[in-house]
Amino acid sequence: MQTSPEQNNQTVVVSILDFEGLKNKYFAFTSMGTLLRDIPDTPGLEMIKLFGSGRKNGFGILPNFGRYVMLSIWSSEQEAKHGMEEANFLQAYFNRSTRFEHIFLKTSMVHGSWGGQQPFQISAVYEEKDPVAVITRATIKWSEMIRFWKDVPAVTRSLRKEAMQPVFAVGIGEMPFRYQATFSIWPDGATMKKFAYQSRAHAEMVKKTKRIGWYEEDLFARFSLVGTAGSNLSALANH
Repeated sequence: MQTSPEQNNQTVVVSILDFEGLKNKYFAFTSMGTLLRDIPDTPGLEMIKLFGSGRKNGFGILPNFGRYVMLSIWSSEQEAKHGMEEANFLQAYFNRSTRFEHIFLKTSMVHGSWGGQQPFQISAVYEEKDPVAVITRATIKWSEMIRFWKDVPAVTRSLRKEAMQPVFAVGIGEMPFRYQATFSIWPDGATMKKFAYQSRAHAEMVKKTKRIGWYEEDLFARFSLVGTAGSNLSALANH
């Protein structure tokens, strides 16, 4: 049973990191398999994952060796901020990046599961007029892999052409092709809803998802923004 937002202070941090230069890109790539292998005891840290991204803002099938995204979940905002600043294993990784942004979030709605579990706990009240962030995550059935990836470019193009665009969006993955996720920030909840329900390409993708059933598991989570630290989103959006 989930606690109410007033009782829960869980804080989610999405860290977007860009790396430049062959040595730094190699370090970032190899860290995918080593950074989180033996995580030291870090107060308040509930979950942490490191994702790669694809080209074309993360939505291309080919990998982008210069951009990575870290998702961490903390039991409180204070522990999140302290951990991001003081955890040596995180700082060693962040310090090799050229640009980074830590985005602090609180969950206002979630449905579905991630690896058979629900890592996000409601800790904020949704306000449609305020900026919102969204995380989607899905496990694609092996049998539907080709059909799924054929439809992704149309949705990606719609993100660029529609009037209701996100402030920032990136496609990320735990494993190439199969475990896919997206992270996006929208100027307000109304804009996000308009894209979800009125964008022709996105609406068609939703219909196909229901008709074909190409996910073994999926999750949708919506968040309120509570703070940022690092570079700035406009700089990241242009790389």
